[in-house]
Amino acid sequence: MEEIPQEEELVEENISPTAAKDDYMVVSSLGTGKFATVYRAVHTGEDLSSMFYAVKRNYHASVAEREIKALKKLEETKNVVKMFDIMYENPKVLSIVLELCREDFFNILIVKKISIGLPEMKNVIYQFLQGLQAIHSQKIIHGDIKSANLLISFDGVIKICDFGSSIVCEPVEDASLETATNEICGLWYKAPEVLLGDVNLSDKVDLWAAGCVIFEFWSNQILFKGNTERLQLISITQTCGFVSEEIWEGVKNLDAHRYCKYRMWARKYLTNHLRGKLDRVTSSFQPGTDLMLSLLNLNPDKRKSAEDLLAHEFFGGSNPPADNLSKLIRRLDKSLQDVEVPTYLHDACFCVDKKVENDVKEMPDDNSKLWLINEETQTEEAE
Repeated sequence: MEEIPQEEELVEENISPTAAKDDYMVVSSLGTGKFATVYRAVHTGEDLSSMFYAVKRNYHASVAEREIKALKKLEETKNVVKMFDIMYENPKVLSIVLELCREDFFNILIVKKISIGLPEMKNVIYQFLQGLQAIHSQKIIHGDIKSANLLISFDGVIKICDFGSSIVCEPVEDASLETATNEICGLWYKAPEVLLGDVNLSDKVDLWAAGCVIFEFWSNQILFKGNTERLQLISITQTCGFVSEEIWEGVKNLDAHRYCKYRMWARKYLTNHLRGKLDRVTSSFQPGTDLMLSLLNLNPDKRKSAEDLLAHEFFGGSNPPADNLSKLIRRLDKSLQDVEVPTYLHDACFCVDKKVENDVKEMPDDNSKLWLINEETQTEEAE
């Protein structure tokens, strides 16, 4: 019997079902994340060979409600995964029926290490930014941008998925915002301000994460890879330098920054070496480097919007984006073997490691984050 995570009562009156649970038949499991399990399914009223769907079984009310609310606002957006139905399997478990896509880019880039040529890369990144621009134009913060949540459909359309951490920017109760900020962003894609405990979230957190994802297209590697929030911040600092008040004045208001700036690792890494690192993976192709630099700015106020970047010179020049992704689709189809992505790899991006509880303390007064350093088990220096 499948082990079900701890459930949370769903507020049924807030979510009206559009289908009965018997309308869809599960064919196989596609994977398990932090808040849900996803299955391949068919509609029992259709020709069983005509179309497959992804059925996402949610166990947390707040996560399901956020995702449904966002997807309804984005239902006409080409580069966002489409929601077909909502159904209750029981009063505590809600399932969302979504379009089934071919593969996610974490599997393509990081697991399979498939290299993508520049014209196709431009096409994918342009579609990615189109989707992000549409999300932000609806005043939505996605909150979990990462390559595992960037999909390619069977006909070569790029789709952003998983809105379970999203925030629709409307007047909200403080408690709702606090819940959302605690669940925001995969660890390897967390913006510096999130790691430093900033609760005044904006779409800038998505833009930092997008820069991390675009780096993966060039390198088939994770840009910043820490095992805890503290180590993630150190990883960013080693390459980009510490977030000083000269770089971003607003950082002085964060308690975690006031603590971290006196640590040896923060004083040691003051120089930003990011351009050099990006130049190495782009072979000094400046439009590619500059596009990522526009997103990976330590000052969130200076990150370029997705709308601005759609007009970036990266998409022009003598090597324009490919007209379609049919060649990439064929390459994926010719993969010698379909590598199964271990569940823990995707979960690692959610920072579910219990050890993080030893590194981060939630302050009861203002929700700021302070790192607790146990001198017997941790060193000050970044290795």
